[in-house]
Amino acid sequence: MIHFEPLPMLEAHFFLSAKQAGSSVLGYFSGKNAVDLPEDSNMDEYIKILAELEERLNASIMVDESDIAKLYGRIAESENSPDFPTDYFASNLIIGGVERLQFNEGCFEYIRSKADEIPDRIVERILGEGLDEGISQLRAIDIIASSELSNENKLLLIDIILHSETYIDLLERTLLPIAEEFSKCTDLIEPLLLHYRNSCESIASIEDEARVFEVAIKHELPNVKRYDFFPLVTYFNMLTFSFTDTENEKVFVGMGVLYDVLRKHYKDVEDVNTKLSQIMNVLGSKSRFDILAKLSDGPQYGRELAAYLGLTPATVSHHINALLAEGLIKLDTSGKRVYYSLNYDCTENFIGMLQKLLVRPNKLPASR
Repeated sequence: MIHFEPLPMLEAHFFLSAKQAGSSVLGYFSGKNAVDLPEDSNMDEYIKILAELEERLNASIMVDESDIAKLYGRIAESENSPDFPTDYFASNLIIGGVERLQFNEGCFEYIRSKADEIPDRIVERILGEGLDEGISQLRAIDIIASSELSNENKLLLIDIILHSETYIDLLERTLLPIAEEFSKCTDLIEPLLLHYRNSCESIASIEDEARVFEVAIKHELPNVKRYDFFPLVTYFNMLTFSFTDTENEKVFVGMGVLYDVLRKHYKDVEDVNTKLSQIMNVLGSKSRFDILAKLSDGPQYGRELAAYLGLTPATVSHHINALLAEGLIKLDTSGKRVYYSLNYDCTENFIGMLQKLLVRPNKLPASR
């Protein structure tokens, strides 16, 4: 289902995640992304609107920068650029799913009612897979302490487990003023929402929704039976999502209001050399190459790969995310387990591009 009204609390959340990651509207459009921007007569207007919105939201922040760093600083090192902030920060572990930010009223009461799940979420993120049953605070702290996280982040996660109410209160004080300011910007952002509504006109069925979603995440999820798409203004160039049930049949999707035009633009201007260099950069890690080699034997799940490679599940999860980002592998879900497998369409296309570039023409395989 396509929804057309933005969610102020969700906007505040993603605004802070981008801010803490070092991303800004003008930085995005004046940096590497400024090359051959789409010749859209409205793009200049959109950029001005986004910059003014960013300025207004920045002015509405009521907490110290150190508090924002606690809630939205990266918990683990990430290879993502500042334009694509990692989702591994404390606020997401506290919230437990961005779909919980749909409502300005009552969302924090619900988050407080689920505070006892925070240790499970933290341990699940560290181990890279779901848990079959709840975990004690003491066991969660032991797992955090033995992880490869920095001492600073270990102490932060342990503090969140021991004082979850304090952090939920801090998150509420952080998000509410920004969400309230966003709600006052209705007239300002209307041109962006109009663009979003127009871009969604062709999405008329669940099959259309699945197509948009699967193109964005670069693999199919045949179990999904319902999509809920919401516009994202502060995350204007991205698509993000969260599963909202234990069977992974329902997906909450936030789609940037300019996602369609920017995604099409970068797909059009991306040349073969750029794509090859991106993939080869990812495969420059021996651990990632070993993961691909292991997956050539058949699908595996995180713990199996970790045991095979002699790495922690959290480290394997980090490498898996890099491989997923380039489409080299795909995932399938079975209950709480996620299985990974080679995406042969992508790997064969990569080999074909590499052959065309580096193999003598008379040595290339004959076209079929």
